[in-house]
Amino acid sequence: LFCNAGVEPYIITADWHSILIAADNKEKIEEGGPLRKYVRGLECTDNCSSITIKFYLKFHGVCFIFESVAQKKGEVYHTRYMGENIIKFIRISDRTIVFCLENFDGVKTTKLTQLLGSKDGNLSSDTRSQPQGAYNTTLYPF
Repeated sequence: LFCNAGVEPYIITADWHSILIAADNKEKIEEGGPLRKYVRGLECTDNCSSITIKFYLKFHGVCFIFESVAQKKGEVYHTRYMGENIIKFIRISDRTIVFCLENFDGVKTTKLTQLLGSKDGNLSSDTRSQPQGAYNTTLYPF
């Protein structure tokens, strides 16, 4: 997996919001793309053996809320949404984490990195630019 650090369980359960997103297949994260999700919360259960991801998707101008439960297998989490997904988290600070996802849609694997901030929203410009090195692509701010 492209992200190689973990996050302590006490950091995961919180209200989060998407700040930036990058992917090696930008069509998947452009406006209306199937992986352009707006994360709103994470909930760790059973000592993080599973994580519930709450997110919004915008379809034809209307936002829909979704929940996906990811099960821990080894050092990563697995869930199904628009194909098979492998997820890992990187802690930047108590108020910021990076959500790393590999999505296999049955044809192609897409690697996605998303910067999530806590609801207080007090992030420095340095923190906002940290995930850019993950891919040679444009970051899409939310």
